[in-house]
Amino acid sequence: MSKQHEPRPADHNPGTQTNGASASVRETAVRHYSARRRWKRILSAVRVIAVLLVVAVTSIPVAWIFFTSLKSQGQCLHDPPIWIPSDPKWSNFAVMLADGGARNVANSLIVTVGGTLIAVAGGLLVAYSVSRFRTGGQNLVNWVLSIKFLPPIAFALPISMM
Repeated sequence: MSKQHEPRPADHNPGTQTNGASASVRETAVRHYSARRRWKRILSAVRVIAVLLVVAVTSIPVAWIFFTSLKSQGQCLHDPPIWIPSDPKWSNFAVMLADGGARNVANSLIVTVGGTLIAVAGGLLVAYSVSRFRTGGQNLVNWVLSIKFLPPIAFALPISMM
């Protein structure tokens, strides 16, 4: 006598319960996953808005300087202030360059680029030494970072007393 196997229902998967409990677990997992995805999207949108807000706030002084460079002297001293000039004077840049402003801009670029290169080169050497050879012990990095948290004026009184 050969053994006959009973056919399984089409929706039955081995290892799962047939009473519908696995379906509710699956639905709960799907709801949890979609809620997490929604929360991640909201956080992403909040981050983008925060970055745009910081960029807008920090670019206001730069825009003010640019728009002031396009004003006439009367518009610069006007009360209430004129935010955007009605007739921009691009000739202000030509006057600035003719009055020796090109030399001043070149000097500023030389000092800025030179100072940046020196600071990066020195910082690179110190960072390599601290990370590779543990220069200064374990607390040197924390000490350097803690100094950056204080404004430089906080050191003025102790140094002047010395």
